[in-house]
Amino acid sequence: MRKTLCDQKTDRVSVHVVAKLVAGELLISGQDMGPAVEEYFDDSDYEYFYNFNEANTRKLLESLKPGADLSELLDLLANKFSGLDGCSLLREHCEEEQIEYQFDTF
Repeated sequence: MRKTLCDQKTDRVSVHVVAKLVAGELLISGQDMGPAVEEYFDDSDYEYFYNFNEANTRKLLESLKPGADLSELLDLLANKFSGLDGCSLLREHCEEEQIEYQFDTF
């Protein structure tokens, strides 16, 4: 199961973010490209990954819709954390709800 959370382009940045569930764990991957990325990171693109273990995937689901089934998670994420600011909103939500995840870039 996978869902696109962001596929937007401005004159400064192109952002593509996808969420998927694998064996009960939420994985979110994103790629930003464009002049803003080159100015900030001195590279042509920025790739990043959020990995939620099974317990924190369920905790995130419960924080979005108590009693929801795991099959609803991707739609809930798209409704609340889509668009150019989606990942920052997700990080804020996780901090407020004390939901842990691993974050990696390259």
